Amino acid sequence: MRFAPIAMVAIGLAVAAPALAADKVSDVEYIQAARCLGIAKGLSADATALEAFVKTAGRTRLSYIQMRADEEQARGKRDAKSSARTERAAAELSGPCQAYKG
Repeated sequence: MRFAPIAMVAIGLAVAAPALAADKVSDVEYIQAARCLGIAKGLSADATALEAFVKTAGRTRLSYIQMRADEEQARGKRDAKSSARTERAAAELSGPCQAYKG
């Protein structure tokens, strides 16, 4: 009789574990995603997926990590608008930044 509830809890935990692991984003990944968001905004590209990622990942960050992410976002936006760095920023947005778009 007690086997069924225990089995259901075990199955529930097995299913939920990968989802919980996917939500774990390191501080470095969070800061990189913020830079990607800045680049997307600087290039006037679609930034909705990146905004959602940064917002979700930033909920539990310490204030100094959030400040660093804000700085990187501003730097990414500046790089995207700079005539000398626009191509490099566009390549970064279409390359490594794709991982944060979900």
